[in-house]
Amino acid sequence: MCKVIATLIYALTVSLTHSVSLLAVESILPMMFLLTGKISPKSLIKINIMNAVMILTLSLTWPVFSDGLKTGAIIAARVNMIYTVFFVTMKALGVSGLYGVLLSMRLPVKLCVLFVLTVRGIEILRERFDTALISARLRAPDVTSVTRLKIFASVLGTVLLQSVIHSENMTRAVKLRGGFRGFMNHAGSR
Repeated sequence: MCKVIATLIYALTVSLTHSVSLLAVESILPMMFLLTGKISPKSLIKINIMNAVMILTLSLTWPVFSDGLKTGAIIAARVNMIYTVFFVTMKALGVSGLYGVLLSMRLPVKLCVLFVLTVRGIEILRERFDTALISARLRAPDVTSVTRLKIFASVLGTVLLQSVIHSENMTRAVKLRGGFRGFMNHAGSR
């Protein structure tokens, strides 16, 4: 439980930090995780592709290009730091361990279930995305860079639409069981 609380405090402080020098100090922990091999740099590639799109979007839509670039870079650094620390902490717990920790923190059951469903939804999204990219690579190994971007956009859109449908189905399943209270009673009767 202490690890989860420390991780949440870390994420909160990183999110609220506006100073670049303080962010540099806060990046020591994620850098230690990277250097000790608790998280591989490969696992950060996909998140940084999304960060690059976000930085480009902010730079082009911000009133001043350089300010948008700086803001995007700071957000990307925060995302990488928080992701690294959460990945190392939560990987050790697993979904059931995380649920137990959240319950021991005396959080409402509904919030615990929502958090666990969110974590599981992210895992499913990642698995579907990886599967779709592997399938696209196998079906079309020799494509141009422009076609590759079109394929990536198509895969991303398809996976996001599938995830929305999956989330709606999960919400319907919870409601059909009488909400979270009925869902927990049904699960406990098995």
